[in-house]
Amino acid sequence: MIIRVFTEGQFRVDDDTTEVLNQLDTVLETAIRNEDEILFQDVLNRIHDVVTNFGMPIDEDEIVQSEVFLPDLDATITEVREMLKEDGLIPG
Repeated sequence: MIIRVFTEGQFRVDDDTTEVLNQLDTVLETAIRNEDEILFQDVLNRIHDVVTNFGMPIDEDEIVQSEVFLPDLDATITEVREMLKEDGLIPG
């Protein structure tokens, strides 16, 4: 899966990492639903950490369509809620 992290570029993540991201995405959705700002920020940071630490950066010269767009770490619950799809931020 190709994930674009705003301000940091694109990352290719494998299936195992995608599974971890899906679990975190479920927690993120719960935080958004419950308007839990502390949990929301914690999980959003963890999602970013997983993508940037376990994903493989894609060279800027390589043109690849992103499947997922992660918001900035300073995004609000309202902003991320608007980005959610049927299955959260991370498909699957």
